[in-house]
Amino acid sequence: GGLDGMLALNGIFHLMTKHQLEYPKFYDRLYGLLDSSCFRAANRKGFFELLDVFLKSPALPAYLAAAFIKRMSRLAVHAPPAGAILATAYCHNLLRRHPGCGVMVHREVPEGQTPKSLDADPFLPDEPDPAKCMALESSLWEMEMMRTHYHAQVSKFSEVLKKDLNDRVKTAEIPIKDICDANYSSLVHEELRARVKIAPMAS
Repeated sequence: GGLDGMLALNGIFHLMTKHQLEYPKFYDRLYGLLDSSCFRAANRKGFFELLDVFLKSPALPAYLAAAFIKRMSRLAVHAPPAGAILATAYCHNLLRRHPGCGVMVHREVPEGQTPKSLDADPFLPDEPDPAKCMALESSLWEMEMMRTHYHAQVSKFSEVLKKDLNDRVKTAEIPIKDICDANYSSLVHEELRARVKIAPMAS
């Protein structure tokens, strides 16, 4: 698992993309590496930069993209603030690359249920096969929760999902490398700096 697992997959990915190696279970293995420990690991920068490379593949079908979007969305709920921002960035980029996954954002919640009801969510978080986790039948209620996150930088950043991601002219991918280095301390520093800029001048 962790970066070691990611480096092993990187070798396989190279053989797949450069030498036509067939490895049907590649994205199943990648999906299995995503858990809450990823956001707290000391080597998370290398981990998430490789994840970004793998998920940019044009061979990634919509149902797999949906599985990774939903897994990231669910992990964001319990991730540290920097991890929640990183997970949101992945959701944004994948939704932009795969317009068919937009139904997860716009799906209406059945009457009498709340979007935060785990019982109402058809997603199967413990299903190891991303093809069977029912992500495309789910919604991204977790991203809605990010808009009321206790950390101001997280709630601000989550606004990126309000944009029309089908409009590729007015939207752009979020550079993952720029976010990987963020931590709690850097987010607090950024928030304090922003508040200083908008503070009214004493008369």
